[in-house]
Amino acid sequence: MVKVLASHRSFFINEECIICSRKISGKKSSNLRRHLERFHPIELAEFDSKTPPIKVKRGEEETASEGKQNSNLANELIEYFISTGISLDHLNNKHLRELLNAIPNFSIPSLEEVQIQMALKLLPPSNESYHEFIDYQKLNQEQQKSPSQK
Repeated sequence: MVKVLASHRSFFINEECIICSRKISGKKSSNLRRHLERFHPIELAEFDSKTPPIKVKRGEEETASEGKQNSNLANELIEYFISTGISLDHLNNKHLRELLNAIPNFSIPSLEEVQIQMALKLLPPSNESYHEFIDYQKLNQEQQKSPSQK
């Protein structure tokens, strides 16, 4: 068994790291993880702590072309939300999820993954912007967990 985090692929669009813009071969997920471990350990640790691993048998790992197709489809979904301006709440719509689940080899990205990808597309590219967004996400989550004091 191998631990695979689907979110590791969400750090890459067309084999390019969204944090530092380096091109990384996506044929094997270990290349992507190694890049994240070496160059972005903080971001990787944050993602790993929020995303539970999926245990996969060796023969069931997705191929590079399936991973690229999934990444491209997820990217198109994100572009759809950006271009239409519709609420991300639609990701929870039963009918949309059924439609997306009908696409072979496509994993619907989590709301958090879509939010991060959208922010990275809309914010000017810099590590500072990424960290500001992560800090904002953490603050939002903390506020949702604690009852509001009035």
